[in-house]
Amino acid sequence: MGSSRGTVLRSLACHYCGERASTEDHIVPRADLPKPMAKVPYWFRSLDVVPSCLDCNGRKSWFRSDCACEHCTWAWNTAKNVFLPEGYVERGWIALQRNTTLALPLAEPVPSRDAYPGQDPSRDNRREQQALSS
Repeated sequence: MGSSRGTVLRSLACHYCGERASTEDHIVPRADLPKPMAKVPYWFRSLDVVPSCLDCNGRKSWFRSDCACEHCTWAWNTAKNVFLPEGYVERGWIALQRNTTLALPLAEPVPSRDAYPGQDPSRDNRREQQALSS
């Protein structure tokens, strides 16, 4: 999720569903890009974001969306050819487009969040506890 101060929010429409945008979504998840982010040129980082509503941004998480527009296709192709390590395997696709004629077929079932080896399992528990205590 990004800051609401970014320039891509000028459109105020979610790139995925068309609802009002309130965040920025990284087309290629930051978790997949080299660390530190300073290794990734600014020209890519600035073009790797789209306006997104909170719901679509949260559901997309670190998966690839079904969006097949030129912008998303460019970002993924550039990342695969320049930044992502050889042998990189996507974690799966998630359908976000409300217009299903634009959606690509899902390549594979979306894995659970527990399938990502770098995840801290206690993080989800903390969020659930905070939500219950609110």
